[in-house]
Amino acid sequence: MPPKPKNPTPMHRMRLIAPPPIQLTVYTDGSCLQNGSNNARSGGGVWFSNGHPLNRVICVPAWDQSNQAGEIAAVVVALQSVPWNADLTIITDSQYVITYNYY
Repeated sequence: MPPKPKNPTPMHRMRLIAPPPIQLTVYTDGSCLQNGSNNARSGGGVWFSNGHPLNRVICVPAWDQSNQAGEIAAVVVALQSVPWNADLTIITDSQYVITYNYY
């Protein structure tokens, strides 16, 4: 079979043009009732600004409830809530979240 002739028109890679990043700041916090006991119940809060549609209050559905679980859950929900191109600043008082090794 003879080789196919080369196409004289060069190929061009399509470039995706991303919209500019959205600048967002979110405040997160976690809490736990009866922390350290078998009856502990933890949750978290995600707050962007007054009346913002992404504000959330969450309950942590897990067996091992703690205030750290509430802190981490709040950050995860915040990350999942924002657009993919957001330039996100997370404000938290949790040293557990700030210093946690995520890899």
